[in-house]
Amino acid sequence: MPVWRGVTGAISLLPFGLPLLYTYPVTGSFKNELLRAATILVAGILAGAVAIRQKLWQRLAPISQWMLGALMLVMCASLLRASNIGDSLTGRHGDYQGLLLQVAAIPIALVAIREAANKHYWLKAVSLMQLVCLLSVLVDIGHVDDGYRLSGLLLHDTGMGIYAAITLGLTLLLAEINEARRVTTSKLYWLLLLIPSLATVLSASRLALLLVVFIFGLYAYQLPNMRKRLGTYALCLLFLTVVLTIFATSTGRLTNAHKLNDGVGYRMTLYTWSLEHTDILPVGVGSVDIARQLRPLPADRIPQSLHDTLYVGYPLWYSHNQWIDVLIAYGALGLGLVVGLFARSLRALFQSLRLHKLHVEALALATIALGILLNVSFSTPSIELWPMFWMALLIPRRDR
Repeated sequence: MPVWRGVTGAISLLPFGLPLLYTYPVTGSFKNELLRAATILVAGILAGAVAIRQKLWQRLAPISQWMLGALMLVMCASLLRASNIGDSLTGRHGDYQGLLLQVAAIPIALVAIREAANKHYWLKAVSLMQLVCLLSVLVDIGHVDDGYRLSGLLLHDTGMGIYAAITLGLTLLLAEINEARRVTTSKLYWLLLLIPSLATVLSASRLALLLVVFIFGLYAYQLPNMRKRLGTYALCLLFLTVVLTIFATSTGRLTNAHKLNDGVGYRMTLYTWSLEHTDILPVGVGSVDIARQLRPLPADRIPQSLHDTLYVGYPLWYSHNQWIDVLIAYGALGLGLVVGLFARSLRALFQSLRLHKLHVEALALATIALGILLNVSFSTPSIELWPMFWMALLIPRRDR
């Protein structure tokens, strides 16, 4: 049915267009938070109906089906030990999504993965991501002028950088898609590369720049005919990064961005405390206010950047490491299941990359998986990236 196919197509693009619904610099009221959460829940319910009707879980390996089912049971069981069941279900704030929003992203990811084998799908996905990057630069450039990093339409500046770097990688892949080759030989293509490059650099995210290096290395290895152009793009991106860094330094912009040592110390303090005080049993999402627990520590044990965050008075529900957050919320079993799903996805990707029939699609999913792996290892994905998180965990084998 045309209407049903239209709904399915719209849901499949949600992992890439979700920031358009979460425009944090523009809206931030509690009413808008509820509306956005309701949008994700409705989309998740619709995607669940599609997944049930088309049996999308059967594309996964049997062991992945069992691990996903067990993980969802653990996630639901975590409510039994949650300090506040309502908050764990819905989230205390739009910044920190609850169990319902995390679960709603799973069927959305399954629908997106089903469409990923279609080259036309990636053309639409790149178009949406280009729009997000362009709007992010336009609506948040004032924030950069005030000395802060670009977060754009996303909640976190690190998430913005990862999203922009993934956009840059997928835009480079347009050259391998027959329908887009006319675009990639025009001046428009350089503009399409410039937009996510600018967003990546302005986010001042070291993880995003590292992701770009990994993406270029992966493409150079997998696409020998692209190596010369990749070298040109890499030099242009390096030039852009140096020029913007010099400009920001000379004009006083990005002065409020944390230094490297602050960022490392910030995270190591959070990691150490979280691991020392983590129960192996699940306690539910948002049950541990890390900021409240850390405030009594002596000031000399806390980096200045983290000290400033703690004493603003806001709660801190995440540890800047998704693996640790999963361990806190869903216990050791939940973390083991998530790691197991990710390992199965990486294995499926390696198998697909050896097959040239779906080479572009495999590289696109590998780009997303690389970005998510870096993001979850050194930060916590905001709600806009959670469908991508599940996409990275649920990549099926080539023969399914």
